[in-house]
Amino acid sequence: MFKVSKDQLRKIFSEVINGKSIIDTQKFGFLYVKHMDYHASSNIDEKRTFFFEKAKRRGLPTSEEKEKDLISEGLWDENKNKEITDLNDYLVGLNTSKSKMILQKDIDNIKKEIERSNKELSELSNEKMELLGYTADIYAGKKVNEFYIFDTSYKNKELTEKAFSEEDFEELTDADISIMTVAHNSMSEKFSPINLKRISIAPFFMNHFYLCEDNPYTFFGKCIVELTFNQCDVFSFGKYFKHVLSEMKHKPAEEVMDDPDKLIELFEVGKGAERAIEKATEKEGTATTFVGATKEDMEKMGLATAQAKDENVVDLSEAAAKKGGKLSMEDLIKLHGV
Repeated sequence: MFKVSKDQLRKIFSEVINGKSIIDTQKFGFLYVKHMDYHASSNIDEKRTFFFEKAKRRGLPTSEEKEKDLISEGLWDENKNKEITDLNDYLVGLNTSKSKMILQKDIDNIKKEIERSNKELSELSNEKMELLGYTADIYAGKKVNEFYIFDTSYKNKELTEKAFSEEDFEELTDADISIMTVAHNSMSEKFSPINLKRISIAPFFMNHFYLCEDNPYTFFGKCIVELTFNQCDVFSFGKYFKHVLSEMKHKPAEEVMDDPDKLIELFEVGKGAERAIEKATEKEGTATTFVGATKEDMEKMGLATAQAKDENVVDLSEAAAKKGGKLSMEDLIKLHGV
């Protein structure tokens, strides 16, 4: 997804606050879409069960039943299921490891491995979905998506008049449903996690968020069960990034504050450096964790001051080489003034 501008973020946030968006369906004109909340989600869950049972009564196999048939016919291998499980576990481990890395080169290497593993997982999952074909689960998912469009589309901004009656919606053609689906999907893309995270660290959000004392009712004027999922997400991200910023020793650069992933990475690097220093101090040993750190690494760790960003910053790999490959805590203190 392309990166939206700050002005666009403000508009997206306005829609989050209002709990609704406007979509242009071309054929049916402009419609209002109510954002998903717990009540709508509950209705969808009920419909999913209804459609799933309906499909089974009509003879469609479940995905689990179809998978067993594929394995018995030799079209799918149980080992591939294990590969999918192992890849998911591996990705969890990689992300955990990345959060503990200090040097940028190590972080970049793990990012490449995460990207490669995600691609492999996606290929395996897509292969399995193609083989499964049309099952009761997939039928229920399709019908639920259609119900979601019906249930959240309105003619008026007060969200009191549905865009379609049940009878009218049933008479829509596949092409009509496709038009509505494209319009809804285009709207939903605006509320991607990355956009909601960017909103949660933007001044126009944070300036108000800091005044609500972490109370969603104070911020939105509604109890939690009445909040939309988008409102819950942006508030949760706000709490997290408020904590991150309060824990950071140095104010992040502007480009970091515009990128949640960079901010999280900077925070994790700083905490990792603190843990490494504490561990080395407890053992009164050496701090070889930092050997090979670049000037940029030291700045991210908070071990290079703003005044020492140029020629005064020491290359630890060079300094460590002079000490036989290791630096003591005393050496680090002398080099960086920690």
